[in-house]
Amino acid sequence: MSKSPDFIRHLHSLGAKTIIEKLSPYLTDERKRKIDPVVKYRIQSIQTAAEAPSDIHNALAMVRTAEALGFTDAHLIGEPRKGRGRQTMRGSDRWMNLHSHSSLDTFQKSMKGFVIYGATPHGNTPLHALSLDRPCCFLFGNEKNGLTDAALNICTSHFTIPMYGFCESFNLSVAAAITLHHAVTEKRKLLASPGDLSIEEKQAEIAWFYFKSAGKQLSNLILNS
Repeated sequence: MSKSPDFIRHLHSLGAKTIIEKLSPYLTDERKRKIDPVVKYRIQSIQTAAEAPSDIHNALAMVRTAEALGFTDAHLIGEPRKGRGRQTMRGSDRWMNLHSHSSLDTFQKSMKGFVIYGATPHGNTPLHALSLDRPCCFLFGNEKNGLTDAALNICTSHFTIPMYGFCESFNLSVAAAITLHHAVTEKRKLLASPGDLSIEEKQAEIAWFYFKSAGKQLSNLILNS
């Protein structure tokens, strides 16, 4: 889920530093120790998206992988055909911005400033040859039909994961895992840094994690006082 309106309101009125100071007594030392290194490795200049997944479990497994690798944002486009998949995420959506888009048009508008790389078995560019020096989003299609023509048309480039067996394609969650692991590893090399958040963005992210860890009800009670 994306950051809540309540948190955004507190961030604008109080600032990240005050939120952290006020909520700090309500978090365990163990939780606070976990938050700092997570924020250190956050990457927002690479994002991932799935178009109309056939099975929501596979798309949400992609979300879980993205969070585990340090991504801040993931996108789901259109309605999944089956499955709810809450267990698949195991809470990973609590710790990243998960955006739901009703159409490709709204997704494309949200990607202003990003190049979009579309995954297809017949792409003209191998994964390892993609440029990562600009903000980018990796777009995956559903398991049965791949990306729609409309989705392919909004992509800057079409890429493929080289395969050497008889199978012609990877499962969505597997393709996403391979792609995102490669991309974030190479991006960190380019950055010569574990993450790409500014000092201010790191503070805001820490404040958000404190807000989520303390719980919405308690956080609002403390921050409104």
